[in-house]
Amino acid sequence: DNLSALVANLIDADKLIIFSDIDGLYTADPNKDPEAKLIPEVPEITDEIRRMAGGSLTAMGTGGMATKIQAATLATRSGVSTIICSGHEKDVLLRLILHSELVGTTFKPEEGAAKESRRRWILAEVPKGKLIVNSGAVAALPQQGGRRSLLPVGVKEVEGDWPRGATVTVVDEQGVDICRGVCVYGSNDVRSIKGEKSENIERLLGKSYGASLMQQRDIVVLRRTPSQECLDALNGNGNGGNGNGNGNGGNGNGTP
Repeated sequence: DNLSALVANLIDADKLIIFSDIDGLYTADPNKDPEAKLIPEVPEITDEIRRMAGGSLTAMGTGGMATKIQAATLATRSGVSTIICSGHEKDVLLRLILHSELVGTTFKPEEGAAKESRRRWILAEVPKGKLIVNSGAVAALPQQGGRRSLLPVGVKEVEGDWPRGATVTVVDEQGVDICRGVCVYGSNDVRSIKGEKSENIERLLGKSYGASLMQQRDIVVLRRTPSQECLDALNGNGNGGNGNGNGNGGNGNGTP
């Protein structure tokens, strides 16, 4: 399932169709709940949708519905419309492609999905590790579609080992994925400078590849956080928060 989503991402596919042995995503496990209803369309994959998928709803194949939702998440974040339906339906491909018939569950691509070639590669790359960041960095990174650099001062912990230029995932202190990006520094260097101001990098490492761990062009935001939604609500369309970005950087939010 996830491999198909990666391929769809890399080839810039318009649509991904994932076959299952059930009709699509239901409100509950149809094998256990007779009141379960098929969901024909999902405009956004939320935590509620993930809970509906739960564990495996099918004994066949190498992945259950939860894995298919993971694949749909990756695909829709890349701008690829995704359909999960039964492979046992008669002429299902013809009906879906030639006649645009509604079969199974359709997952709409995210608005503002990462379409740029470089960002597609970042999404497709298997992350080599994680950077756990503080609350200030979490609030600032998703602003303006991720057009913020990540500074070492915003990093609290480092998980995994990677060389310079590897793709890593940025998570908050609860382990929620915030964004993915290319890390300018290797994991050992990041451990040495995490929590530090950028002006101290060269003194601590004896070298410097720049003030940021991740450049804004190399960051793909994976999800918006509740704190960011609150900020946007307070600021109208969210632009008001940009005026505070530079001032907060010195206070440890981890973004310039």
